[in-house]
Amino acid sequence: MKRYTFLVTAAIVFLVVALTGCGGDDDTTTATQATTTEPAVTKTETIKEISTAEAKDIFVKKCGSCHALKAAGTTGESGPDLDEHLHHHSLKDVEKRTVDGGEKMPANILNKRESKAVVKWLTKVKTELSGQVAGEDSH
Repeated sequence: MKRYTFLVTAAIVFLVVALTGCGGDDDTTTATQATTTEPAVTKTETIKEISTAEAKDIFVKKCGSCHALKAAGTTGESGPDLDEHLHHHSLKDVEKRTVDGGEKMPANILNKRESKAVVKWLTKVKTELSGQVAGEDSH
């Protein structure tokens, strides 16, 4: 009988604790969030998009030591000079290489998020380079 009373009491205590923790007042959640240094990201939230200026900075820091590109002010020499070679490659290939690597380029130079942002910035640069080349040819 004592065992039965103990089990019933334990079950009631468990239910009370479980039910008071569900729903109701959000004060405990707010206090927890206030002490967290980084916001939690749920599946429905999107991560802040990297700006054009941030994408350029990522290129300078992670790509510029190997690749020359006037638009970034980089003078790297061990990789292709992108002022000359950017128009020869699809940006999809560039995005894939920054993550997967290829030839001399090591894998995981950029994560997928950084790669997408840098490729978006390079698209703008490539368009500007194409316009300059077209403008030079018309003279």
